[in-house]
Amino acid sequence: MVALFGGANSQGASNNATWIVGPIPLSPARLSATPDITDVGVSVNLSVAVFGGTPPYRYNWTKLPTGCATAESAVLPCAPSIPGTETVEVTVTDAAGRSVSSPSLEMVVNPRPTILKFLADPSPALAGQPLTLTVTETGGTPPFRYSFAGVPGCSAVNVSTPSVQCVPNATGTVNLDVSVVDQVGVAASLSNVTLSIVSATISSPSPLTDELVVFAALVGLSAVGIYWSIVRSRNKTA
Repeated sequence: MVALFGGANSQGASNNATWIVGPIPLSPARLSATPDITDVGVSVNLSVAVFGGTPPYRYNWTKLPTGCATAESAVLPCAPSIPGTETVEVTVTDAAGRSVSSPSLEMVVNPRPTILKFLADPSPALAGQPLTLTVTETGGTPPFRYSFAGVPGCSAVNVSTPSVQCVPNATGTVNLDVSVVDQVGVAASLSNVTLSIVSATISSPSPLTDELVVFAALVGLSAVGIYWSIVRSRNKTA
């Protein structure tokens, strides 16, 4: 770069000066990923910012996750195909052949989420009584959001906890749907999980049964036969 500066001295004579200014040195590249944590198969944009030097620039991306390939671009879409952690780097070269490398960027790739276990407690459920629905996931990128649907009176959508308590308001056999969505939008689901909901009404035992239970508890189960003999004798004389 050439810069020409002009002026006059105290006697009025011109006083021109020419400065030769070199290109601004190529600065270290700054590397980023959006998002910086992802799941297998979910695309991430890797980008590098560089200052100075003489454009145009060339880019050489290295240590990329499996499934991602380098390209001559400051922004590199990358969809990893296997889980793991990589330390991505990029080298930028300007038109004058000067190169600078970025610091390493750690990129975490998680397995896609799956539902490991689902539990309804109690099962069968009781109408009008508390029911707890719990899902356990594995893989994915936290935090997660959970949804439970299909049980009358027990639907919970997009909640932040993997366990919800509710009260079924009808009896019958229902098909329950459960889903988990992680931070990068990957979902895992279970569909048509069968759950029976029965009446919570309990019939009262007969007085004779009550009498037998109390007697057995007091004298031991070995005396139950003697008790029945007494009951039969009492019924004959009545």
